[in-house]
Amino acid sequence: MSEEKNIERLYFEPSTLETIDRSVHEYIKNLNLQVETNKGSIPVPVLWGTSERAFLSKKSQDERDQQGALIFPAISIKRNAITKPQSSPGVFVGNVLEVPDYKGGAFEISKILNQAKTSKFANADAKKITGQENYPRSNKKRILKIITMPVPVNIEVTYEITIRTDFQQQINDLIFPFITSPGTVRAVLLRSGDHKYEGFFDNQYQSQDNLTSFENEERKFETKISLRVVGYLVGHDTSRKRPYVTVRENIVELKLPRERTMLSPEEMEKYNL
Repeated sequence: MSEEKNIERLYFEPSTLETIDRSVHEYIKNLNLQVETNKGSIPVPVLWGTSERAFLSKKSQDERDQQGALIFPAISIKRNAITKPQSSPGVFVGNVLEVPDYKGGAFEISKILNQAKTSKFANADAKKITGQENYPRSNKKRILKIITMPVPVNIEVTYEITIRTDFQQQINDLIFPFITSPGTVRAVLLRSGDHKYEGFFDNQYQSQDNLTSFENEERKFETKISLRVVGYLVGHDTSRKRPYVTVRENIVELKLPRERTMLSPEEMEKYNL
């Protein structure tokens, strides 16, 4: 394996709260939700409800009218709560502390053979024993690149998905994929980059409308769907000073200077001993 391929394997994208948020947003966008209007079938925009107001208003100009009000139908996503469960549902139940140095790292995820350094030890021992480099023999001095990373911390994040339309038929069309896409279960697989999370939809869809109101306001249909995501976090995001992936090498040989070299007559004469 070439050194360039080894470097590619060392790349690791940390899992943060934004990574989990992105996985939820991408999942709903990939549903390709559409509704029928008097202009034909149109896609329904998926908006992140907690975005900055200035950014959201500029990005969603096509979804707003001349007065700046949102044009429905629309879907918004909002993160409600973050819970760190006492009994961890993930693989890492115990707490593994990081190595107390500038590199950090807690547990081993991979080992890669350093062929260049290993061959130097093999050639040196072969020449010392047989007088010939590259002589075929068993070599136990293998230099390994040991790759470690911090322990993932499991969390549960709750999201509220709000669907807002002006017609009953549109709200029916938009709720339908949320019920049928997971199949007969409520669990879905969420992805963002190289990370995977599990999401669980609530079995109850809360609907609201103003059909019983006889005032002159517009008719609105709104449904809220709760999604619980079991995810994990790695590191301290931008506050982390240590690398997310640490590379160390194992020790294959320990050498100490001989006493006769330290206490040779020549050295003792220098200090008048």
